[in-house]
Amino acid sequence: MTTAPDPPAPHQAATEAAAWPPPLPGALLDLAETMTHAVAILDTAGLVTWANRGFTRLTGFGPWDTAGRSFTGLVRLGGADDGPTLDVGDALAAGRSFDATVSLHRKDGARRWADLDMHPVADAAGTAVAHVVVLTDATEREQTSTRLAHAERLATIGRLAAGVAHEIATPVQFVGDSVQFLRDAMTDLATVIVALQRVRQAVTDGTPPAEAASAALAAEDAADLEYLLENTPRAVESCVEGLDRVSAIVRSLKEFAHPQQSTMASVDLNHVVRSTLTLARNEYKYVADLDTDFGALPPVTCIAGSISQVVLNLVVNAAHAIGDIVKARGGKGHIAVSTALDGAHAVITVRDTGCGIADDVRPHIFEPFYTTKAVGKGTGQGLALAWSIVAGDHAGAIEVDSTPGQGATFRVRLPLAGRAAGRLTAEAA
Repeated sequence: MTTAPDPPAPHQAATEAAAWPPPLPGALLDLAETMTHAVAILDTAGLVTWANRGFTRLTGFGPWDTAGRSFTGLVRLGGADDGPTLDVGDALAAGRSFDATVSLHRKDGARRWADLDMHPVADAAGTAVAHVVVLTDATEREQTSTRLAHAERLATIGRLAAGVAHEIATPVQFVGDSVQFLRDAMTDLATVIVALQRVRQAVTDGTPPAEAASAALAAEDAADLEYLLENTPRAVESCVEGLDRVSAIVRSLKEFAHPQQSTMASVDLNHVVRSTLTLARNEYKYVADLDTDFGALPPVTCIAGSISQVVLNLVVNAAHAIGDIVKARGGKGHIAVSTALDGAHAVITVRDTGCGIADDVRPHIFEPFYTTKAVGKGTGQGLALAWSIVAGDHAGAIEVDSTPGQGATFRVRLPLAGRAAGRLTAEAA
């Protein structure tokens, strides 16, 4: 249970009381003070001029702490990427509204999450003279969301485990076959080499080499030397290819399963998508052929692990949609994955030839726990999580086009410069 901090000493309170006049008339002051939400009034420079008791309960900072201090510096605001954000300062300077889910630090150092709504207060001339900030504690919601995201991620890894094992087993098998061939070949080659060494020794000793040469020729015939010389390099190449394949799968799984960093970073988005498709291969290879088209992209500021989760969810959903069609009609469908640059955004497109999305279903596909799949096949969290990651964490968007019976197309739009740039673009529009 959060408790209010101890009040200052009486002489301190008396000294600061004169510098702390409540700016609201009695009725409004009583209303603001009794609100459970944290409310603060900022001047045009972002300094706190007044805060209610709810602000003290949420942040631990009382009036004696907040008066005349920078709001953003006081609670050390952060964004979804857990780094400092300048969005609030930009909105204050521009005299405009701002809303976001932010992290903040209480006076005791504890980290909390809150929904922040900030609106300017204008004078008769329309000039912003102050800002009202309302903070609603969202810590429990964000923690629950994080737990659900982790649970979905673990469920995805579990679902992929059998497929990844199968994908690894195939190259390991032909690596094993190639190594067996090389072992037998080395035994035969060793016999030939020993016979040739005897020929050399006979020549060196000055004895007739005919018998040794005849024995060497017989050893070559027995070993089928021409066949060995032709196929040994191929076997070595097969080993290299198989080990490269296993390495790629293990590396992709490691990148996907590695604990996510909470900060955004500049990444090669095409590499992220390729790596994810490597993991997803067993999910689609029996029902669909995959086509890829990777466009030239600059580095994209995002959380790579989260975007990998989004792509994986979309590809798995596409495979399931095609599987429903293939089961009835036979044959194989198609999944097309592409990336492209569209202005200040990178776009990932996942297109399938599956069953499509019914018109009455489409408005609900991003709702948590909503699913049309059979029990045990889907949790209803995949697309909800994808929306949360793209729209919430990255200020991007997911667009859906679908015709029932003719497949679906999902487009993931990510701002190249990250979440802050995406917000500014959306506000400008």
